[in-house]
Amino acid sequence: MRYGRIGHLGKAREIRCDSAEDAKRSYQQRIRKKTREGYAERIPAKSNTADNENAWDAIADHEPFLQAILASPDEPTPYAIYADWLSEQQDPRGEFTRQQLALEDPRLPLYKRPKLEKSVDLLRQRNARRWLGDLAPWLIDGGKAAYPFRFDRGQLAAIVCEKLSYRFAHKLKESPYCRFLTELAIGSTEVLGDTIRIGDQEYQAATDYGVEPLLGGDFGNLRQLHVGALPAASHARLSFSNPAKLIQWIGTMPRLERLWIHADVDLGALLRLPLTQLRELHVRLDRAQIKVLSRSGRVQQLQVLGSLSLITEETVDALVQLAGFDQLNEFICQEVSEITEPMMARLEATGIMLDVVDSSD
Repeated sequence: MRYGRIGHLGKAREIRCDSAEDAKRSYQQRIRKKTREGYAERIPAKSNTADNENAWDAIADHEPFLQAILASPDEPTPYAIYADWLSEQQDPRGEFTRQQLALEDPRLPLYKRPKLEKSVDLLRQRNARRWLGDLAPWLIDGGKAAYPFRFDRGQLAAIVCEKLSYRFAHKLKESPYCRFLTELAIGSTEVLGDTIRIGDQEYQAATDYGVEPLLGGDFGNLRQLHVGALPAASHARLSFSNPAKLIQWIGTMPRLERLWIHADVDLGALLRLPLTQLRELHVRLDRAQIKVLSRSGRVQQLQVLGSLSLITEETVDALVQLAGFDQLNEFICQEVSEITEPMMARLEATGIMLDVVDSSD
């Protein structure tokens, strides 16, 4: 039984009955009691539904506009056309989208920006729960454990999961909103105390599954992916029951531009993926991995290369000999201990910008 203010998740209480007949009788008694008190039965509008199984039906009329956006996700025009249609339907998301587009315009006078930003924030606060559907319990109602999120051009664009919930992962991959994500960050995944079943999938307790519950979702619009490499836990490496599935998942992201992956995966298989838009790569780099990187020829494609493991003298030797290394715009290394001055001097001598991030700070 769920109760609370209309439009809010409210609170829930489970009532156990001895049989289906007892449950039906209890259900009918509670309805009669509430109607005697003056309450009236109300069927929610279809557009307000928050269940994943009918979330797709709820936006069926929107699909032509959404497909136009997905066909050209970087162009503002499809978003503007969709915003006009939403406004005709009296949906505040239309104005929200229009205002976010206006904030992107470099011609917007600076004195108008604060007022517009305040209006955008107010629209977001008032409507985010409805726009997020059944993702809201994790993105809004989780308290300190809630996942930070961001809208861009009126669509859910970014989510940060310091610890990914298996149930949220399943909701997200089935949601129509995951198609619009451009940024996703996953620091770690929950550790199961008991075996759980979600849909047709069973997850065993004390088994590392990594991001596997997300497999099968449409993340083809992602531009930036962090896996096990969040700033708060940059050395919290993820493991997977089948690392090849992670590689397969990343291979479904043709628009990926920036990738952080701190996990035990086959770097060669990762570099063989047709990620033609990839410009920034952060991985564990030891001498063996640098040889794999060299054979792939991918360095010439990159603008930024990052190491998520300890840099040693041996690593520096391999890096300065790496073909195309001196053509990078920047090399970023995350260290537990301080990199030595001679090592820094050798890297800087290649002419690239060197950035050392001490994760122990």
